[in-house]
Amino acid sequence: MPAALLITITSSSSNRMSNGIFSGWGVGSSASGILQDITQFASIFIAGFNLSMPLTRMALLSINCLTRSRDKPSNLSVQNLSNLCPSSCGATIILVKSSDMRIVIITDAWEPQVNGVVRTYQNIIAELKTQGHEVKVIGPDDFVTFPLPFYPEIRLAILPYRKMAEMIEEFNPDGIHIPVEGPLGWSARKYCIKHKKQFTTAFHTHFPDYIAKRVPSFFSKIAKDVTIKIVRHFHAAAKTIYVATDSLEKQLRQWNFTNTMVRLVRGVDTNIFYPCKIANNNPKPVLIYVGRVAVEKNIESFLSMEIDAHKIVVGDGPSRRMFEKKYPRIEFKGVLTGQDLGDAYRRADCFVFPSKTDTFGMVLIEALACGLPVAGYDVTGPKDIITSDFLGAINDDLFTAVTCALKNKGTAQQRFDYVQTHYGWPSVAKVFLSQHEGK
Repeated sequence: MPAALLITITSSSSNRMSNGIFSGWGVGSSASGILQDITQFASIFIAGFNLSMPLTRMALLSINCLTRSRDKPSNLSVQNLSNLCPSSCGATIILVKSSDMRIVIITDAWEPQVNGVVRTYQNIIAELKTQGHEVKVIGPDDFVTFPLPFYPEIRLAILPYRKMAEMIEEFNPDGIHIPVEGPLGWSARKYCIKHKKQFTTAFHTHFPDYIAKRVPSFFSKIAKDVTIKIVRHFHAAAKTIYVATDSLEKQLRQWNFTNTMVRLVRGVDTNIFYPCKIANNNPKPVLIYVGRVAVEKNIESFLSMEIDAHKIVVGDGPSRRMFEKKYPRIEFKGVLTGQDLGDAYRRADCFVFPSKTDTFGMVLIEALACGLPVAGYDVTGPKDIITSDFLGAINDDLFTAVTCALKNKGTAQQRFDYVQTHYGWPSVAKVFLSQHEGK
């Protein structure tokens, strides 16, 4: 975590005072390295201040490190790094350094699952660690589990509370985040309420819509209304709910959620997702879908679309085998990650997003970063991201959206530049951390 440096210099000959700010060390910096960096910066600062003080005087610096205790924020300790008395020096330097934070994320969605929730926190955690923070994930693999019906790749923890409580207390976190409304999520929520711990949540999944699509149609409205009440109760005790888009927040307000909501978008790794067209050797336009192959993703509206194009599906899910048999001309690639996923995007001419139940759609911005126009419905996610014509097209009719996107006159570089400007993991991690500071 970078530290901040305040340099105060007083010149007796000119009776003037000035301050300078310097930042840039990581927590792993050695004392000698810090001293060298400070001395170099302070020399430049003094030269800019135009003091009649020889730069060799910089050997006589009083360098003091002011550190806030992690466990007791009100406690401050001062360490003189240079072992010199301030009164004997030409300048006094105070290095202000906040202790790193410990964040625990308790989630039912974690590795080896491959989905937007997992990938979101993998990237946030990576950013937080580069800043010197310590992050612990408590996931299904820490407990005895059973497979979710229809989703064997998703495993749910059995009676996790006691072991989870011990793990939380042993880690002694500064912040607790609960992103999923599963068995681990409910147990973590119970722990926080019992022990009067603040916690944050996130609304990643439209469970009310998912449930409504998996029950008989005559029961779907009742099932959706009941599920809304359940998830509203789950999030009610949270300090903050992270939401990805404006339209999602509006939806939750319509469902009578009263929590403070903070916008937490997503980022893109531009080392993997970038524009560089790869020849596909296909005379027809190539349309690609990336995501879970399941009914709640409304993927069949893409698969059944009558359009003169080659279709590619990247991803896995409970409906994959059924759709492979039903649509033998469509290319099903299975799960792809990293550079292979980036190359799959780059072989296509348009990204199609048929889902009506996503809360964001990280694949949308990955496709844009690879230079593709995006086609989707006018719903939460696509309508929050595809806000300019050069990015693609949204419509209540998916076929219309696809044909418009294929005619899009925007450039791959325009889309990449837009993503670079609006979606970066460092800024996402900063927003995430902001709700756990000052506890």
